[in-house]
This record gives sequence, C-alpha cells and structure tokens, in this order.
Amino acid sequence: MRASAVARSVAAMSTLVQDLPVTERRVEAAGVFTAVLEGGDGPTVVLLHGPAGNATHWQRVIPDLVRTHHVLVPDLPGHGSSVSDDGVDAVEWLRELIAHTCTEPPVVVGYALGGAIAARFALAHPASALILVDALGLTEFDPAPDFGLALNAFLAGPTGDTHDALWRHCAFDLDALRAQMQWESFRAANVDGARNLSGLGSLMAYAAPVDLGGLATPTTLIWGRHDRATSLDVAEAASLRYGWPLHVIEDCADDPPIEQPAAFLCALRAALATHDLAGFAGEIVGRDHPRYDELRKVYNGMIDRHPALIARCTAARDVAAAVRVARRHGLPVSVYGGGHNVTGNAVRDDALTIDLRPLNGIEIDPEARTCHAGGGLTWGELDAATQEHGLAVTGGRASTTGVGGLAVGGGSGWIERKCGYTVDNLNSVEIVTADGRILTASEDEHPDLFWATRGGGGNVGVVTRFDFTLHPIGPTVLAGMLLYPASIAADVLRNFRDVMADAADEIGGGAALVTSPEAEPLAGVIVCYAGPVEDGEKALRPLREFGPPALDMVQPMPYVALQQMVDSDFPAGMRNYWTGDFLTALPDEAIDILCRFHLSKPSSASEIFLLPGGGAAARVPDGTMAVSERHAPFNLHILSLWPDSANDDANIAWTRELSAAMKPFTTGRVYVNFIGDEGEERVVASFGREGYRRLQTIKDRYDPDNLFRSAQNVKPSV
Repeated sequence: MRASAVARSVAAMSTLVQDLPVTERRVEAAGVFTAVLEGGDGPTVVLLHGPAGNATHWQRVIPDLVRTHHVLVPDLPGHGSSVSDDGVDAVEWLRELIAHTCTEPPVVVGYALGGAIAARFALAHPASALILVDALGLTEFDPAPDFGLALNAFLAGPTGDTHDALWRHCAFDLDALRAQMQWESFRAANVDGARNLSGLGSLMAYAAPVDLGGLATPTTLIWGRHDRATSLDVAEAASLRYGWPLHVIEDCADDPPIEQPAAFLCALRAALATHDLAGFAGEIVGRDHPRYDELRKVYNGMIDRHPALIARCTAARDVAAAVRVARRHGLPVSVYGGGHNVTGNAVRDDALTIDLRPLNGIEIDPEARTCHAGGGLTWGELDAATQEHGLAVTGGRASTTGVGGLAVGGGSGWIERKCGYTVDNLNSVEIVTADGRILTASEDEHPDLFWATRGGGGNVGVVTRFDFTLHPIGPTVLAGMLLYPASIAADVLRNFRDVMADAADEIGGGAALVTSPEAEPLAGVIVCYAGPVEDGEKALRPLREFGPPALDMVQPMPYVALQQMVDSDFPAGMRNYWTGDFLTALPDEAIDILCRFHLSKPSSASEIFLLPGGGAAARVPDGTMAVSERHAPFNLHILSLWPDSANDDANIAWTRELSAAMKPFTTGRVYVNFIGDEGEERVVASFGREGYRRLQTIKDRYDPDNLFRSAQNVKPSV
C-alpha cells in the first residue's frame, strides 16, 4: 500500500513538474534520500514548503524565479518523494542538504512549517537571508476554529473532498484559484502526499514557538492579509519585536506563493534586494515605510504606481549598488529625478526606484563659469545657487522640473535662443551604466555614451552628476507676460510669429493660449531678454507695443522669478496629458486651428504653448548629439490639466484631436520631453530614424538587456 501511494503521489507531482524549468535530483541528507527540484543560475534560493505538502507547492513562482536565481526546492523529510522515518533532525537535514548543493550560504525561504524549520536552522547556521512566509513557530499554533477542524479532517482522511474543504479556508478566493491552476493534479498530489506522510509529528515539533531575538541572519516576513492559520497580527507583532520588514499580500489568505504569485514574487525580490543592499549608504524605503506614499508620488495625478523598493541614493556608488542588485534579483528599474515628467516614468509598479533626490549637491566655479550639479537637483535649486554669482544655464520652464530629466531629454528653456539647449552646455557627466560601472563621459571619454546622454532620454544609464558651462545672465533680467483677450488671439500669434522670425538671440519666450482664474480665455506672450535690461527695453518693443496688451507685466525681475513664472499654472497632483510636435512653419491656417481649439477645451487649466526656435540652439548641427530637429521654427506643446478623473476621456480626446488637426504643419519630429505614452513610433520621431538607430547601437553596447526601459524607451536592436 505504501509503495502504491508513493507511486500515485509521484505521478501526480510529475504532471505538475513536467512544464517547470527544473530538473529532478536526489540528495542524501541526514539519512533522508531527498527529492529536489533544481533550476536556474545566480544567487541560490532554497524554498521549503509547508506541512502535508511537497515541492510543487512553489510551482507558480518557480518559472519566474529561475530567470535570475539558482532555485532549490526539496520535499521535506517524509513528504512527497522524500521518504523517511520519524525522528529526523530537520535542522541537520537542511544543513547537509545545503552543504551538498550550495557553494555559499543561500537565501532560505520557508512557508508555514518550512518557515519554522528555516528559522531554527538560521539560529545555528549561516544563511545570506531568511524569508518567512506565513510561517509557524512565531507563536503557539492557534488557527481559526473552522480552519483547524478542516485541517484535522484532511489529515485524518485525505480525500478530494476534505482537501477542497480545507482549501476553502486556505484560499481567499478558491473558485478563482482553481480556474488559474492545474487543480486536479494539484489536489491529487496533495491527497496522495498526505496519505503517504511519515514523520509529520516529529517535524511539527519545530512549529513550537522559539525566541528568535538572537537571529543574526537578515530576516523578512511575507504574509497573506487574511491568513486564518497564523493570523496577520502574529506577523505584525514579530515585525515590531524583532525589527523585521513585513510585506502584506492583499487578496490572499495563508498561501501567497499559490494564491498571489506575482505579488509574492514582487515582495520576495524586494526582500532579496534589501538584504543584498546591506552596504548601501543611502536609505531603503519599502512599502511598510512611513514615507513610502509620499516618496512614490509624482507630478502627474493620473499616475499611482507602487514600486517594490525606493533606493534613496546619496552618491554614485549607491546608484551602482542599486543597479547591480536590481539586475541580480530581477527587479525592473526606474529613476526618480524631479518626478515631473508627464509619463510618471520616475516610478514603476513592482520596480526598484533609484531615487536621486538626495543627490542634490552643487559646486560652482564662478571664475571658470562652470558647475557640478547633482542628478537629483531641481532647476529651482540650481538656479538659486548659480544666481548668487549672476550665472545661469538653460533650464526648465517650471522650477520644480528635475535637472536630470530635462537634461537627458535635451533641455529646452526660456533662454535657449541665447545659450543653447541645456545639453549644448554640458561638458561631461558622471553616469552609472547597466552593469553597475561608474563612468565619466565626455567628448574625450566614452564619447558615444556622451552623445547618447545629450538628449537620448535616459536610455543608457543613470546620470549622477552634470558638469555645465554657465553664462553671465541675471541676477536681474527684463521679463514677464503680456496678456490679450481671446478675440485678438490670432493677431497676437501672427505678430509673435513675425517678430520672432528675425529676433535677436537674446529674445526668448513663448506664446500661450491660457485661461484666467475668472475662466476668461486669453492669449499670452511670455518674453525675456537675456542681456542688459536697458537693451531689452528697445528689443522687446515690437512685442510689447502690439495690441496693445490688456495687461503688460514685463519688468526687470530676478532671473529666478522668470524661472518660476508659470509654476502656479502647473500644480502637482492635477491630472495631466501632454503631447507636442515640431512645426515646419506657423501659417495663418495653423493659428486659426489653435485658436479654435483654445475656445473648445474642456478644462480651463489646459494650455497651448508655441515656443520659438532659432538662435544658438539652431546653430548646432543636427547629429552632434542625440537631441536634434534644431531648425524647426516652432515647438508646439499641448498641455491638458484637469482635476477630476471623471473628465479623463474628454480632456484626452481634446488633446489628441488638436494634435491631429496640427499634423499637416509638423515636421514629423517631436521633443522627447513633451510626449506621453504614445508608442514606439513617437519615440522614433523624437530622435529621427538615423538617430534612433545610432542610439540602438549604443544601447546594445551599454544596456543590451534593456534595464533602463522605464523611459521613452529605445529598445536594443536584438
């Protein structure tokens, strides 16, 4: 009978194992001829199942985990195909198993009874980390009464009916779970395995509570929120007592690897990465951290993403450590600079977010007119520091914009006609590549990487320091806004077009179709003069005298006030949908379209910007760096903002319809920082086909696995 039961159990398990990317082997440990599933390459992870189970308990997480790790999944003694007598020393069994299969201390992941054994093992033997999943042994086993009755009924008489009756208590939604799994084979393996159990009584002795205060191994708890065997408050108490991080799996009872494999894997990879970042000098923020929700927020209120970890980096070596750990443990990566980009690419669900905001130092050499700027600065911070010396470099039109995000996209700003794009003033960068190297890139060192960094949109690495040339601008400039009624908006835009066609480099700004706080449609012209104020009075006359404006707010002002002028128009937390295009020209027909759409926009907060080209930015030959399309006379930026999700469809439709109506006047190219999630063709349009192919070649060299894909992604060629 026993041999027959073993054979049935093995047959049922074989059905579950046959499609898994593992091999089966036997290892003798503590006198137990142990069945082990093994697969993958990388850091070793040992997975221990619970009572009356077997290695196939981990079937739903093995395929993903073996992509990045060497995975060992044994049947516990007396379980599955690991036949043993009663009285096995489970800690010694695990020690010998690890000694025979691992070249260095592994991560040990234990579920339920497997967690109790793993914890006892870690008290006496080295492990690189310990992950306890709804584990026994933290307190006396005291399940919910109906769970306990169902468990006893199954162990006393393992049948399909008692199995499923137990799982009604084990699973948060059994019907959904059955539809997702090979349930018949899973049930058969569990039933036959329970009939074949030996030595469970002695193993359950390890479930008795033990003081784990002396545990030196880094430990993490992963728990189902609705566990009825060992309730969540047990895990919360252990987390508080021992200082262990706790990951709670939603819509889950007592078996996260079976019920919610994706969420479990995210928590597991986050735990593995956290333990591997032991030497990280910054701060690791997990989902249980009190500042997690604050730190994951981005500018666009439409984005609500939950990274697995936020690594707040204080130096390039922290970034390098985070990159290496993300690769090692299979975590996607995103990079948070200012968090201002409309796509919300600074955060990504279940990813490791490399947070550069603590990297906000700046060093200025006023005599050389250069600065070293940390990758986490905002333009408001950089401008404040450089203006102490009367110096500036082209920066974002909103002071809350991140230096890094703007710069790696090229860097358009109010003074670009005088000073060029941000990247035209970039001398070198410190950059962390996908393999964790810290490099300096410039025209002389890694020039291909430097080319891609200047406008390539963050596709080839994480820039931790920018070295800029500065210009003598400020601390006072002539700047401000001219406002006109919407009834003459077309005339205002035509005048702006005609004046800017022959304007001096010092004249910068943009035309904007906006709405007043009183809901009155207006046309606006923002002007600035990047030179002496007295010269600007004459140079700006053709713009200021036209109309005349209903309100002329142009005056000498601090340069930092110019840089903050539109901040209040773009508050954080509003719902945002943007797009843009470079224009071949601005004919009257195009102006009429813009003015018509201005009057039909569903949100008064939405704005249409026309930003003039020309000047210093246009004199840099296309192809010099990744940012290009420098000869376009205008850059159109459509920014839709609204507060209520109920109005998403109307605002997105308006934006798309305006964009489509303007397509006959576009060059087919777009500034990468102005687009949302618009598909690969629009990413290609950001760089042009030749530029995109060149970026792919550089991507192939520095990031062939596309680690840095949480951007306007240039995909490797293979």
